[in-house]
Amino acid sequence: MTRSVDKIITIVLRLCLPLTAFVVPLFFLPVTVDFFGFNKQYLLSVVATICLVCLLLKNIFHGRARLSLTPSTVSLVIFSLIFVISSWLQSSIPTISLLGKTSLILSLVVIFVATTTIEKDTTIFYSTLYALLGSVALIGLFSLASLTGSTTSLPAWATGKDFNLTGGSVPFLTLAFALIPASLYLAIVTKRPAIKSFLLFCCAITLISSIGQVNYLISVKPALIFHLPYLAGWSIALDIFKNWRTALIGTGPETFLNIFPHLKSEYLNLTDMWNIRFNSSSSEILELLTTVGFLGTVFLLRSIYKPVVLVIKEARSKKASPIMLFSALLALASFVAMLIIPAGVVLYFVFFLGLIFLNLSLKAETDSVNDFVINMAAFSPSSENEAKKRSVILPLFFFVLGFFGLIFFWSSAARAYLANITSYQASQTLQKNVTQGYNLQIKAYQLDPYNSVYRVNFSQTSMALANQIAQEKDLSDEDKKNVTQLIQQAIREAKNATELDPDNVLVWENLSRIYQQLIGFVSGSSDWTIAAYSQAISLDPSNPVLRLELGGVYLGLKDLDQAQKLFEVAIALKPNWPNAHYNLAAALKLKKAYQPALAQLQTASKLLDPQSDDAKKIETEIQDLQKLIPPTVTPTPTPTTPAK
Repeated sequence: MTRSVDKIITIVLRLCLPLTAFVVPLFFLPVTVDFFGFNKQYLLSVVATICLVCLLLKNIFHGRARLSLTPSTVSLVIFSLIFVISSWLQSSIPTISLLGKTSLILSLVVIFVATTTIEKDTTIFYSTLYALLGSVALIGLFSLASLTGSTTSLPAWATGKDFNLTGGSVPFLTLAFALIPASLYLAIVTKRPAIKSFLLFCCAITLISSIGQVNYLISVKPALIFHLPYLAGWSIALDIFKNWRTALIGTGPETFLNIFPHLKSEYLNLTDMWNIRFNSSSSEILELLTTVGFLGTVFLLRSIYKPVVLVIKEARSKKASPIMLFSALLALASFVAMLIIPAGVVLYFVFFLGLIFLNLSLKAETDSVNDFVINMAAFSPSSENEAKKRSVILPLFFFVLGFFGLIFFWSSAARAYLANITSYQASQTLQKNVTQGYNLQIKAYQLDPYNSVYRVNFSQTSMALANQIAQEKDLSDEDKKNVTQLIQQAIREAKNATELDPDNVLVWENLSRIYQQLIGFVSGSSDWTIAAYSQAISLDPSNPVLRLELGGVYLGLKDLDQAQKLFEVAIALKPNWPNAHYNLAAALKLKKAYQPALAQLQTASKLLDPQSDDAKKIETEIQDLQKLIPPTVTPTPTPTTPAK
């Protein structure tokens, strides 16, 4: 019985990798806010759970704890632990951080450890490679269909020309970038016609669809994708070295969106990206350097450096097999992609797949991989020479430890997933049934009470409902009570969001705008509005929009001096923004400084398209303002008497 179960476990583990390689690039579910990356990540968590349970059970059946120490194992384990430590110590909401990229890295490391420990050779290589290439080829065919407009009968979200199952053009292009060079190499060296034909066909489909995606992205105006300039990403990464703690373990996974506004370079205000808040750095390496620090980055580099060095030695001695060289190419191409752009779930998966292939080939063909085995020996008291007996105490201990770890993880992860589904349902329902959507938003933040996004969404919905009811004629006492209750809920949840994630400028912006709507209706709202905007500005000091909005608040309060100062700062931050010049002109006009106001209006007019409605409106205002400026009287020169 034990042998049968052990055999079943081995089969499950050997099927996991090929099935995962086929499903992950294709997998999506249109039931969550993010159809693609979010669901792919949860799928990998499920696979990692299966792998971990199977590995722990196998150790129990064999009566020992066994682990293959490949050239990458220790580095990857430490890399994942740094993610956990950084999430726990550095992130303002550790739960959200642990369930984000940290859980992805942990899942991939578990899959790596389980596969490299169970497998003894490269038998699994071809089945996994065929599954992955077949999956990518299907995505490529679907991408071509999207580009040619053949998907119009699908749901609206699937009809875009840049739509593909990896989650977008960039994830697909990075996948193609990693796979094509390695696959072409294998197609060239293999002597089996069927394999060669399959590899060349998959490469051709992937390459053609990649060219189509690139051509579409270049042709679209305005650009669909904005990439944080490398200089800006590098500048932010260097800033973390000002503090020893962030230098070592970074600012925490999932925190880039919080730190970007505070550390971004002001020159971005002069580009088309001036009003974008990036949630990832210019490349994955810069992202890691920023969020998990020097240690996290070094151990990822070490995980690929050690096996690649061994492959180079094998290649120099002409002992490297095609599988080994293919694996090295796949891992290196994936790593190069990480040097260029931020990595999504698919790119991370392909990178770890390359490391799995690479370390398995080293395990099968060299002596660089050792199996680390721990046995608990038991001796009979009657004979010192009796053979050692295996004990399941240690494997059972690891199983219990892993079991409770999985219970802890999935108790939070399952609720977070359900909350995400509920939030998506709420967004789809609000347009049709406001009450039902409102209740779904309540359910979402109850399921995941630590997620500030759900609190912000609920506060905005509450405020919108209050405004809707307040605009009705002849309000009843019940209506007035409901308006009051909705406003209180909006304020309460907006404040809760700031308490949950105090370093996030978005939650302070939300609180500012809710209070701003109450100015003139609720006592003290103006003070709270100014305080919230001031906190937002402290978190995003180079943002001209926040200065403009706070200046508008002061303008409404007739504090013209403060309004003027804020508008002037907005102009200093972004001189080519017509809105800032227009608002400064309004403040100056109220102060009866007509000549400076005219100059600002003229500047705003020059920054606008002459044919736009705004430009025509400003031109009218310029003409009206010129009438208020008294004509300059040129003094008549006094005639002089010529000297005699």
